[in-house]
Amino acid sequence: MRIYCVRIGEKYGQQYEDYMNSKFSDYDIIWIKEPIAKGVPLQWNKMAAMNDDSDEPVVVLDIDNLFINDYKEVIEYPIQHGEFLCAPYWWGNGKIKMSGGFYKFYPKECKYIYDHFMKDIQWNTSYYIKNSLTTGPVNGEFMYVNDLIKLRLKLKTLPDAWITRWTSDEYHEFRPGLEEKYTEITGNKYLYKDDFHPDIKMVHFTNSLNKPHEWSQYQYYA
Repeated sequence: MRIYCVRIGEKYGQQYEDYMNSKFSDYDIIWIKEPIAKGVPLQWNKMAAMNDDSDEPVVVLDIDNLFINDYKEVIEYPIQHGEFLCAPYWWGNGKIKMSGGFYKFYPKECKYIYDHFMKDIQWNTSYYIKNSLTTGPVNGEFMYVNDLIKLRLKLKTLPDAWITRWTSDEYHEFRPGLEEKYTEITGNKYLYKDDFHPDIKMVHFTNSLNKPHEWSQYQYYA
């Protein structure tokens, strides 16, 4: 199985690439280190996976994730033709069910998303910021994918209990709310208590300023 990861620029150092390579050495990792076309910023280059010629599912992973416990179950989660699998967004406002840290799909079924994106890169990458649906300078990629999925595919999410957002120590004030909502959504009694709940397989450090290696416990998981 092919796994696509984007590392463009110096924002995320070599340790992130090394981490992903070590975690997924059993798979074919394709690293995107240059924009796929002029004007395509940062995470928007994940669209390259939708132009893959494989007849099998491919996976797209953000590199600001930690993978723990039996994390390969995330990669191997079953998907049928006509489905687009992604990580849930249970910590959000409920308007969007998916988050952008993990995608799994049949690329030929998503080629229409790639084609649509490439027709007007500037408009697509700025729309969600200009309409105050998210904040800049670069954002909105998973919102765009969410909107385009609705045209032809069925959205499917991983189990809520498997995934969580997390924060580096600088943003620790967000954690109590996460704990409460995780318990409410999943029924598990805790999210993090000296360690993550054993159901957790993927920990996503969302927000561009929120990096895994800046968390005091990072080395324990890396």
